Amino acid sequence: MAHIHLAWELGGGLGHAGRLKTLAQALQERGHRVSLSLRDLGHTQRLLEPLQAAKFQAPVWLHRTGGMPPNQASLAEILIPAGYVDAGSLAGLAEGWRAMFGAGVCGALPRFLAAGNGRAHCRAVLPASCRHSQRRRPSTARTTVRR
Repeated sequence: MAHIHLAWELGGGLGHAGRLKTLAQALQERGHRVSLSLRDLGHTQRLLEPLQAAKFQAPVWLHRTGGMPPNQASLAEILIPAGYVDAGSLAGLAEGWRAMFGAGVCGALPRFLAAGNGRAHCRAVLPASCRHSQRRRPSTARTTVRR
């Protein structure tokens, strides 16, 4: 069977990890080999401990981005503080993904998808929790990065 790499790049809490666990278990029951890249290996340890799959640290943006609104209203306002602030930073994160994956399914993983360069074996699964129910006008505040 296939080796399928599941990944979690954006978002907090355990919602994405819980969905990936359910998907990984279903894939393993069908005979596939599964591995995971996770935004936070420590926070997910207890939840994913029973899952027999290799777990890797996902490439994540570690710097603070100032000038962003407290509540994001658009995908751009989610992505800028996640490393989309300049091309060099984004390229480094995308290279991290390129180095680690083969086939992939992902939660909210724009860098993971970008790293796939449009390959047919890279698919996105966007859970309902990724859709924003509240909309507001995008911020015009200036964005800064603190390293």
